[in-house]
Amino acid sequence: MAIKKKLIHDIKKKMLQIKSNKILKDIFANKGLQQDILDLNREDQLYERGIDAEGKELGDYSPITITHYKPLAARQGRDGRSDHVTLKDTGEFYRSFKFRNNPGDFNFTADAIKKGEGLPTDLTVAFGKNIIGLTDENKGKVKEWIRPDIFKAVGLIVKK
Repeated sequence: MAIKKKLIHDIKKKMLQIKSNKILKDIFANKGLQQDILDLNREDQLYERGIDAEGKELGDYSPITITHYKPLAARQGRDGRSDHVTLKDTGEFYRSFKFRNNPGDFNFTADAIKKGEGLPTDLTVAFGKNIIGLTDENKGKVKEWIRPDIFKAVGLIVKK
C-alpha cells in the first residue's frame, strides 16, 4: 500500500511541475511543424477544398474567370484551378501567412489585402475572416501531430 501512495505522490508532484505553456511553445518552435500547420490552412482548406475555418465553401468563380482568366493564368504559370475559389490567384496571399508561437497556443496571420487592378480588396471582407484559421478537423490533426512530443516532454510512455 505504501508503494502505491508513493507512486501516486510522485506522479502528482511531477504533474504540478509541468509547465504546459513552455512545453507547447517549445513544440511549436519547430519551423517544419509551423509550415505544416500553415499548409493545413493554405493547401488543404483553401486550395484543395475551397473552404474556410468553419467549413463554409468559398464559392465558385464566375463563368468569364473559368473560361478566360484562369486558363490565361495557367499559361502564365500562375494558379489556373477553376473548380472552386482557392484565393491563390497570384500566390501573394498564401505567401503572406505567418505563424505566431504564443505561450500555450499558436495562431497565424496573413495579409488579406489583395492589390491589383482598381481599388485594393480585403479578402476577409469578401470571403469572411475565417479564411485565416483551421477547421476543427485540422485542429484535430495538429493535436495528433504534437501528442507524442507532449508525452515525451512530460515523461509519459507512448504505447501504440
